[in-house]
Formats: sequence, structure tokens, C-alpha cells
Amino acid sequence: MRKHLGPAGRVETEPEERLHKARCSRKGDCPDWTVYPPGRYPSRRFDLDVVADAVATSAFGRDSEDRPLSFQAIGRDHACSGRSVSRWTQWISGLTDVEALARECMRVDPDGMPAAPRPDTMDSRAEAGRALAVFDRLACLLETREVLPRGSQPSLVRILDDQRLRYGARFPVRNRSPPLSKGAADTAPHGG
Repeated sequence: MRKHLGPAGRVETEPEERLHKARCSRKGDCPDWTVYPPGRYPSRRFDLDVVADAVATSAFGRDSEDRPLSFQAIGRDHACSGRSVSRWTQWISGLTDVEALARECMRVDPDGMPAAPRPDTMDSRAEAGRALAVFDRLACLLETREVLPRGSQPSLVRILDDQRLRYGARFPVRNRSPPLSKGAADTAPHGG
């Protein structure tokens, strides 16, 4: 089962679709590969739009007392575990050297990074929020220069899709959680 954000912004589950295989025309010269549609990332149960939305909520969401939302609450809203939200937050904050990418954006556009101020604290949530903001700015610059096609998906999704399609670059989630025991997997909400 694959999970993605539906039109209303809620996580929806749909059965796995059969993906096409491609084969090089020169027999024996290169391996076969799977053709992934835009927004569909290799080896993921949750599409990147769910990941980006959960991490944005983690970075910027607040409860009624102006405290960050718990990973568990965000996980419930995104049909995953709180541990997944925590891992995704760390993954996005570690995708690239965000400050170097921000400097590159400022080099391309001297008006700077108005949409991505540096946070006062640098915990994983703040770093992930900064990374998402810098990815948004980069996507805007790339769209303006017609390097990245415009789209409705989050900037992070479009940039990672572009890197995968152009260069075959994959960015797997690091430090996978250890597998749940059989008993825990059976009782965990949303399959752990």
C-alpha cells in the first residue's frame, strides 16, 4: 500500500500500482531499471509529499499553547508513527549543506533569502524548517530560469524528482529504525 497526500491535504492510501521496467537497447551493456512517475520515489511506502508535509508541520506547527506539536500527534495526522516523523525531520535537515545552498541562492539572486531567515535555535526541527525554506527558494529560482518545471507538488519533491531523473541520484532515509518485534508490529498503530 502506498500513502500520498490527497486533494484535501489528507493522507490517502491506495494499492500499489504496477511500475514499468525499462531495458537498455544495447543488450548486456546496462541493467534494467524501474520507471517511477513524478512524485513517486523509489523504495518508499509514503510518497515524498507526505514526508514534506509532516516535516513542515513538525518545523512550523504549534499547539494552542504555542508549543511545537509532538511527533506522535503529527504521525497520527499523517497515518504514520511519531518515530517516522522524527526520522524524516532529521533526514530533510541532513540532505544538504543548507547554508551553502542558501549562499548559492543569494549568488544567483542578490536579493537574498527573504523567505528563509536563519532560525535562532538549531534543533532538528528548526534545521528541517530552514532546509524546506531554502529548497522553496531554490525551486523558485530554478523555475524562474526555466530549469525546473512548475508544478503543484512541494519544492522538495520536485527537486528530488529532478535529481533522480537527470542524474539517477537517490537520497535514501538514513539510519533506518530497527525493525519492530512481531508483537509490537501487530499492535502498533498504522503498522509501526
